[in-house]
Amino acid sequence: MSGAKHTPGPWKADDYDIITFDVGEGEAHIIATVAHSELGDAINIANARLIAKAPELLAALKDSVYFWCLNCDYHPKPFYAKDCDPECAVLKYLALIDEVKGGAE
Repeated sequence: MSGAKHTPGPWKADDYDIITFDVGEGEAHIIATVAHSELGDAINIANARLIAKAPELLAALKDSVYFWCLNCDYHPKPFYAKDCDPECAVLKYLALIDEVKGGAE
């Protein structure tokens, strides 16, 4: 998989629902702001924290998929997605990763 099209992590959520990316020397750029909703401040802040973890969650998912494929007796070695059962969770994870990254690579 090639480089990401999104701003690389780590991202950080503050207590005001703003998600930022540290560019160094104490400067940060805003990635996103969670809209205030009727759900309340605590939920808005929790949503911002979840979004801020997106780059790390994507990286963990990628690592998990490839670790699983390399260590699973079900998948042929070397692993080729075309050889998987269409219902295989690995294919679903790979499709999700591609979707997050902006399309199949």
